[in-house]
Amino acid sequence: MKLKNVLKSIVATALALSMCVIPVKFNNEVTYADDYMLHAGWVREVEDWKYYCCLEEGCGGCHIIEYLGNKTTVEVPKKIGTEVVTYIEGGSFSSKVKKIIIPDSVKYIAYHKSWNLPNVTIVSSKKSVAYKFAKEEGLKWKNKNEFVDGVKKLNQKSASKNSIKLSWNKVNGAKGYEIYRASKKNGTYKKVATTRKLAYKCKGLKKGTKYYFKVRAFKKVNGKRVYGGFSARVKMSTTK
Repeated sequence: MKLKNVLKSIVATALALSMCVIPVKFNNEVTYADDYMLHAGWVREVEDWKYYCCLEEGCGGCHIIEYLGNKTTVEVPKKIGTEVVTYIEGGSFSSKVKKIIIPDSVKYIAYHKSWNLPNVTIVSSKKSVAYKFAKEEGLKWKNKNEFVDGVKKLNQKSASKNSIKLSWNKVNGAKGYEIYRASKKNGTYKKVATTRKLAYKCKGLKKGTKYYFKVRAFKKVNGKRVYGGFSARVKMSTTK
């Protein structure tokens, strides 16, 4: 009777291992049981990413386990440290993520309902596994070559009585930037300039006055402008 129970336990464990990936700690090393095999590796957190790195030869690079940030548009890195990202685990992204930019290095993507499907948009090249995944799951897909990221860091660089100089972060692939201004945060924004630079000096303003600015990047695809999202609206003031 005892032998029978032992055999049942072995079979149950084997079935569990064949269906999922189970983390086990052994000598401070995180080991994963997958398809009847034990793979030694490390679970680490780097910036906004929690990932699993297999230490065995031929294991297949770096696996994304979880996105730890709070952005709605997320770009999966090609590498974390020296490890190439090749796999995205199911449940890696919270439901608040709306766009996921996936590199060609990713060779497998595990589906999970917590991705907020089908509302999420996959951004990738057409030759990628991510493109096939989006089509198979009926997801929104956008060509990475036609995608422009949003401006994330708009700041007031300097100011005088009748001018304000603003600056912002570089957006990869952008060919230019449009600057918009309003007198109120929720007012009507008027385009005041287009530039290829990462800074702009807005002149002819009133002294001691508050203004609101926002900036967006663009590039040309097949002769047409494709725009990224606007930066946050930022309040700036001239001096008195």
